[in-house]
Amino acid sequence: MKRLRVWSAPRRMNALDLDSAAVHAHASLLASTAVQQVIALASQLSEDERRLVVDAIAPKESVAELADLWQAELERRAERVRSGTSDGAPADEVFARIEAKLKNR
Repeated sequence: MKRLRVWSAPRRMNALDLDSAAVHAHASLLASTAVQQVIALASQLSEDERRLVVDAIAPKESVAELADLWQAELERRAERVRSGTSDGAPADEVFARIEAKLKNR
């Protein structure tokens, strides 16, 4: 079966720089030249610069909602630890697992 290409990335763009799942999930939006240009420019930014841009354009309500969701998750996790229902994992194992996932991105 032949795959349909929705758009062609500019040569400067490194596909590994962007979350390909996110790009493919929004393929219908990529028909816009403006969106393609923004993605190409974003691919040239450092991680810190990208965070700054995301923070600048993210709706403040969604940032507040995310903070509330994380707070609730932290409280659930803390309660599991206090009640003894969470065994936890040694930090070195957790960090090794995270580093392995990041290397495979």
